[in-house]
Amino acid sequence: MLAQAGLPVQAHPADIDERKIADSHLKSGGDSRLTAKKLAEAKALDVSRKHPGCHVLGADQTLTMDGREFHKVKTLSEAAHQLEQFSGKTHVLTSAAALALDGRVVIRETASAAMTMRFLTPAFIEIYLQAAGEQILDSVGCYQIEGHGVQLFERIEGDQFTIMGLPLLQLLQAMRLSNIIAS
Repeated sequence: MLAQAGLPVQAHPADIDERKIADSHLKSGGDSRLTAKKLAEAKALDVSRKHPGCHVLGADQTLTMDGREFHKVKTLSEAAHQLEQFSGKTHVLTSAAALALDGRVVIRETASAAMTMRFLTPAFIEIYLQAAGEQILDSVGCYQIEGHGVQLFERIEGDQFTIMGLPLLQLLQAMRLSNIIAS
């Protein structure tokens, strides 16, 4: 998304234990919106310390429904079960971004989208999973809205960038206000 927005990017994976950070945060009473923010910050800070003088972006996304936080699944069978749980209901995706420089977070942004799935039959879920393939296992919601996943929904409140995992519009605005990119 950043490259498509005209920003030069290099990808460097963070070396953090995401599940440990998320579980610790939630056990201390934190909510999923803050969990996404904590994970984005941890990723940005980890990579920032290894690349002095560079702006480093960390991002993460959480999904909640009915007060429960959901996580990425490991198999298509688990994906089918999760999609059955989402069928006919609204869940909330929260995307967070943290921009760090020299081991210090300089920008924090979050945005949420409410996603209402249509009622899904088991037969449709099977057809969908066959068409979408294992790449959906990389998504907390078992869908990619920019592909076959759009067929799962009857209503979406929020922007596509947030759904795809980055509060891009808010991030770009914050970067302009901080004179990191041209305004």
